[in-house]
Amino acid sequence: MNKSNQIDQLALALSNAQKKFEHARKDATNKFFSASYATLKEVIDATRDILAENGLSISQFPVSLDGKAGCENLLIHSSGQFIESTLLLAVKDQSAQGMGSAITYARRYSWASICGIASELDDDAERDRKAGTKDPTKKSAKDDVKLNPQQEAVADLRKRMAGIGDVKQVEKWMVQRAVEKNHVSAKESELDKWPIEIVDSAIKAIRENYGVMKSAFEEYLKEQAK
Repeated sequence: MNKSNQIDQLALALSNAQKKFEHARKDATNKFFSASYATLKEVIDATRDILAENGLSISQFPVSLDGKAGCENLLIHSSGQFIESTLLLAVKDQSAQGMGSAITYARRYSWASICGIASELDDDAERDRKAGTKDPTKKSAKDDVKLNPQQEAVADLRKRMAGIGDVKQVEKWMVQRAVEKNHVSAKESELDKWPIEIVDSAIKAIRENYGVMKSAFEEYLKEQAK
């Protein structure tokens, strides 16, 4: 990470902006703050105006290095103060689509992180907040485990699978389809081994074509029952 010699004005402005992000979240007036999964566009739309009101802006530039792809992030304040960081993700599929998917994911993940907001609202912390059952003095083994972007994407995909049917059966069906269509190789016949760009494509398919996916899965179950 790189930054200007002074960031006091930037830090104050960002702190003020983050207070407004929380207010917007409580009001649930923005699509991003009421969704379980946010696209890059939704993350940007939910924060850009508030950032601008506080003299802040974020610029992102695609980068690639040694088979990895991602983005360079620049948080800038009107005073000239800045913070710069870079996020690179391993990309197995070196096609334009594979690189583009990794760059988009890195941009979404970075933008949300810079603003200090979660890009998925149905995570453990949010569920505990709603349920009011978690003891803040107790830590589970899961609290110490930090997921990488690919693991987070897989976890989100499994949550979406639950809306279609039994997760194990849906996972088996989707893996089978992916192998048959050559989206993944036989060696990647387990969901946890899927490249992040394929996981993101599956998430997008469920999000945008839920009805079609559910109907196709039900037809699959009928075929299996014969």
